[in-house]
Amino acid sequence: MKPAFFMHIPKTGGTSVHCALEPHYGPCLFYPPLASDGQNQKLGKKLNGFLNRIDVATVSERDQLTDLLCAQPFIGGHTDARLLPFLGGSRFVFTCLRDPVDRLVSYYFHVTHPEKPSWKREYGAQTAGMDFFEFLHFSPLHTKIDNLMTRFLSGEMRINSIGDDQLEKALKALDFFNYICFQAELAEGFANVTRALGLGELTIASHKVGESRKQIAIASPYRYNNRVEPYVRYDYALVEIVRKKFQIQR
Repeated sequence: MKPAFFMHIPKTGGTSVHCALEPHYGPCLFYPPLASDGQNQKLGKKLNGFLNRIDVATVSERDQLTDLLCAQPFIGGHTDARLLPFLGGSRFVFTCLRDPVDRLVSYYFHVTHPEKPSWKREYGAQTAGMDFFEFLHFSPLHTKIDNLMTRFLSGEMRINSIGDDQLEKALKALDFFNYICFQAELAEGFANVTRALGLGELTIASHKVGESRKQIAIASPYRYNNRVEPYVRYDYALVEIVRKKFQIQR
């Protein structure tokens, strides 16, 4: 069984991926629901915690942290391209992409229409009742709305505006990856991943559409148009290139 790194870009099917692999790998570093206390204490609960440790470490401490990171069998979570240079060369690296508008609509419902009242979302109270196009302009969540897949693959998580430079960085980061899944064909892609990991052909839980999205989408269709285009322009360019050049396992 190969060590794995799964870059979980939000709303691309990543929770199902984590849950399907955890029984085989055990705790998942940087994915808090499945990480161990020991991992959190030594390497950080999330990527920023690890990078903060690296920033203040001596040369020998940095080497120790990197060695400990590379010894982890399963690394995941909402972890972006800044981690890629620290990974060992023998690790199987993969992620999942999704149609950019569909991903954005899914994120809108995730924040504004949680399936259970007990599920508290960041800025959920402030965005409750917003329609989709109002939500696009909600500035506190701009970096989580705007071309998020390009942000993750470029490692440019905090920059205000994504542009050609970030897309180029995202495309260069693809050199680190062994496989790219697509949420719309996740069952097939995940089976390819698990075969490559030495786990055989595993199944994954099917994607479920929330009841709020089912009901509201009937009256409010979401589609690519000039109001949505700035927030998905680079993600669409990324997906198009990946589909043409990178969906085959290397």
